[in-house]
Amino acid sequence: EMCIRDRPHAVLDLGRDAYRGVVAAGRLRRLAPEDPTAQPSGPGMAGYLLTVTLSDERSGAILSEGDVAVKITSAEGQVGAPIRLVAVAGSFQAEVLLSQVGESQLKVGTKLADEKKRIYRFYYESPRP
Repeated sequence: EMCIRDRPHAVLDLGRDAYRGVVAAGRLRRLAPEDPTAQPSGPGMAGYLLTVTLSDERSGAILSEGDVAVKITSAEGQVGAPIRLVAVAGSFQAEVLLSQVGESQLKVGTKLADEKKRIYRFYYESPRP
């Protein structure tokens, strides 16, 4: 059985989280090692494109202005440096490296046009080999 780890370009829905009137929906797309944008990854790591779409909870309108960053905590509890997401076609994106062992937490922080800070948490559990 193939899993996202084995299939380049496979997409994993991370779910939705709502806070202070804004809904964040997260997705991961596995990058093939030969993708021109893929970062070199060490053993036990794999590259993914993280996409976060933000929308107004009441109207459903897409929110595409503001600052968005992610901090990744590995299963071992190591917290990575913040990675800024770039606004692309109505969502925010960044390449991230995730451990292929255990569960990683992706903590997404936003500061949108209303200047309020919001935190969203998504989780990625590496499929068992």
